[in-house]
Amino acid sequence: MQAIDRYAGAVYDILGPGVKEKLRSRSIDNVLIVSSLFGIIHPTDMIPDYELMMKDKGPSKTTVHRWWSDALRRCGFRAILEGRYPGLKEVYCFMSDTTGYVQTVEFLKASLRMHVVHVEEGSTGASTRAWGNGLRSCLEESASTPEDVKRIVELEGCRLIQL
Repeated sequence: MQAIDRYAGAVYDILGPGVKEKLRSRSIDNVLIVSSLFGIIHPTDMIPDYELMMKDKGPSKTTVHRWWSDALRRCGFRAILEGRYPGLKEVYCFMSDTTGYVQTVEFLKASLRMHVVHVEEGSTGASTRAWGNGLRSCLEESASTPEDVKRIVELEGCRLIQL
């Protein structure tokens, strides 16, 4: 199933059918998903059902997020992003900064302005709904500047933090 349909939870539910269809058709094509099993994927990538989290550890006792961060750095992921999104200067992370997801891509801050949408109460249902509402609104409004994203996410009770 496509990643945008495979993943469940408040963030994906709140995106709603309109935004999801635009992601499926690639009329919105500036969203990537950080996957604990596959790394960085596009919402239309076909993926199986799985149970793996970024904080999980492999046989070598390395966390999944550390493994992916190292792998993405080694494979030149920054150059891949530049090729896909010429002129890219800002990255907005609508994901947890306490469960390893942000840490997976944090190495990009060496060459990009990285922003994390932070919710005070942590990874609760309220925070994932806030991320989902903020992401949906940013996509619907084509927000691309830190000022626009900050304005939108603050309406959801989130803060935009530059790493």
